[in-house]
Amino acid sequence: MKLYFYRDRTTTGLAEPASYRVQYHNGTTWVDVPSQAKNPAVPRANYNQVQFPVVTAQRFRVVMTHQSGRKTALKEVQFFRTGATAPPAVDVAPYAVATVDYSFRQAGQAQLTGEVKDDALPKGTLTARWTKVSGPGTVIFGNPREASTLATFTKANWHICVVTNQSGIARGFFNQSDLDALHAQMRRFAHLSGGRIDAFYSCPYHEQSVVSRYRMANHPDRKPNPGMLLKALHDHDADACASLMVGDKPSDIEAGQRAGVRAFRFNPDLRLDDFLARSLGMGCK
Repeated sequence: MKLYFYRDRTTTGLAEPASYRVQYHNGTTWVDVPSQAKNPAVPRANYNQVQFPVVTAQRFRVVMTHQSGRKTALKEVQFFRTGATAPPAVDVAPYAVATVDYSFRQAGQAQLTGEVKDDALPKGTLTARWTKVSGPGTVIFGNPREASTLATFTKANWHICVVTNQSGIARGFFNQSDLDALHAQMRRFAHLSGGRIDAFYSCPYHEQSVVSRYRMANHPDRKPNPGMLLKALHDHDADACASLMVGDKPSDIEAGQRAGVRAFRFNPDLRLDDFLARSLGMGCK
């Protein structure tokens, strides 16, 4: 079975459901088709495949749970009797992504939007709410069970940003998708270690670029120019004097100094946490 959902790319319109179940009428009532193996496990707009053992019925339906604040429309359903053995149905963890609206600028607050989806196993129910995972102070969520909510923080915290020159894109060694995949992996590793990375800023420009749109000498974002750091400070409404830059090259230090933040060259003889502890103890120059 193959399913296709509408997605109109708006924030409140049509989107794939948070979860769905395939059901058939057994002559008395509607029941779930047994052993539904879904690929992908959580819904997406196009090409959702569901495999299950042979079922004979006159009536089928798809029961969908809307994403919070969205509507769902099913545009195409295809049934096949392939004769192939259906793989086992596996219950996977829900898919959850939270994003920050950086156009909202209010001290001590953040406008958040979440997206939660599930494979509808084992019971077809999905509940979600905003909660604080870690960090100082308390977070008060305006609508903790809604997809969009205003978060109010009782204590300030650090924003962890990576600013990186990536002329390898300009010189054709890899592309933006490759870099995005690397950054996603870095973010996962940081999370698994109990840390986090809030944002990445990269500069693909280089004067010897083989890609014309990236061919530029002395781009304002390319370190030692401070462009990426200034963007990070602006995006996170951060105080430059209370911020710091850690790098391993002279261009990193110069970029930090030109952005008005404390800049420290990493000492590879120290553990990073020890190095940061010493750096955080130094005042703004």
